Amino acid sequence: MTVKKFTLPIIYIISLLVISAFLGGCASRKSDRIPSPEWFEQLVEKEDQGRYYFKVSAEADNRETVVDMVVEQVYTKLIDKSGKKSLYSNQEDVEDLKQTIRSIILNGSSDGSFPLVLERSEWVEQDGFYAFFGYFSIPGIADEMMEAALRDKYFGDDRELLDLLNQAEDFENNGKLYQAAESLLKAARYILGQETPLSKELAGKYVQQALEIFRRIEFKVQSYPESADANSKVSEPFSLRCMEGIIGLRDIEFLVEYQGKKRDGTIGTFEVRMVSDIDGYVNFYHPFLPFAGPSEVVMTPGSRTLKTILRELEAEIPSAGELSRFLDESAVSMAFTVNSIARKVSTGIVVLHTDMTGANLDSSETANGLREVLSADGFDVEVMDLSPREITASNEQSFLRDLKAAYNGIYKRVIFGVVGINDFEIRNETVYMVETSGVIKVVDVATGEILMELDGVKSVESRDNALAVAASFKELGKAFGQELTNTLY
Repeated sequence: MTVKKFTLPIIYIISLLVISAFLGGCASRKSDRIPSPEWFEQLVEKEDQGRYYFKVSAEADNRETVVDMVVEQVYTKLIDKSGKKSLYSNQEDVEDLKQTIRSIILNGSSDGSFPLVLERSEWVEQDGFYAFFGYFSIPGIADEMMEAALRDKYFGDDRELLDLLNQAEDFENNGKLYQAAESLLKAARYILGQETPLSKELAGKYVQQALEIFRRIEFKVQSYPESADANSKVSEPFSLRCMEGIIGLRDIEFLVEYQGKKRDGTIGTFEVRMVSDIDGYVNFYHPFLPFAGPSEVVMTPGSRTLKTILRELEAEIPSAGELSRFLDESAVSMAFTVNSIARKVSTGIVVLHTDMTGANLDSSETANGLREVLSADGFDVEVMDLSPREITASNEQSFLRDLKAAYNGIYKRVIFGVVGINDFEIRNETVYMVETSGVIKVVDVATGEILMELDGVKSVESRDNALAVAASFKELGKAFGQELTNTLY
């Protein structure tokens, strides 16, 4: 059993070595049995004017075997010189390629679309043996021609792919570089989903073309405000221009990030899509600055759709990741400072007080507490000569409208609100505990916009009931004032 187990593979290996030696001899420059023609001996392997020239010879006892041997040699040369071995993973494609080579050997010509030319050949027969001597050339664009041949085979009648590629070409010819790159990326995603031997190669090519298109675009900051006032709109735009050379590029898409106020009143980051105009400009007007301190506007080329396509491609196409990084690195940041105006603008205060039943009280302690704290911190603030009862005389919208009519130009902002007594207790028959609470709002008089809303609670004890009530309202006002000094811009 042991002998049988090892004898067969050894014989098989020896046979392979013999065949290899035979083929090696047949592929040599000179035939073993039949002398090479003089013209063949004079030719050399070379590269000249963008073409690679090489000679092949083979000999056997029948023509068919000779052709098979020559086909294998030429196929190897063609694959090696074109660098397209990875495209021929499908055996059917390999056989089609070899069949075309065979046809050229037998007929001596090709239709010009195939990257192989038989420059000269000769068959020689002698003593029952046949020999073939051939001189071939391969163009420098053999890789493109072979890729095109496979593309025609697999996608020659694929209307969706052809439409995307035609769109890309039309967009590029009309100066719409962003749309041209996007169409190429869509083509890459489409063809990658077809799962052919050519898919990954072509998808990578289209992504690379898209990257090269984006690299032609220059993003130049034109102008932007280096500082602006908080709680205001910015009249000067954050301006960027997209250019190729001296030409402005239209329809380049961007995602613009900026800081603003969320619905709950907190500061958040927002994103808006913008497109360059006919001259290549992207002009972003910041809608509102509800804060003070350092800030920035960031413009990043690429839409959400384009970035989604890139994420889908990155897993299999390395250049997709390169393009994604290029877009991120091309982002333009425009940093600026937001100045607080809260201490500079004239501000009025009016606060309504109520008792535990909701009835109005004739008191201004909360307003006085607010004024005391805010004035000490540099705010231009005063208690208004306005009856607090006006706050509840109608709905808030009507109150703000009346406020604008009467006080616009006198006050830039008004702090208004309603506070009341929540709890009143007598402890040990000598100590009074009063708890007050309420809500105040800060409004821009001219626009009616509520800039800030605060709620608070304060408890105070005193041996005098009237002093306890007054002190509780005043301390509540001070607490509101302290929070405004820290947060109002």
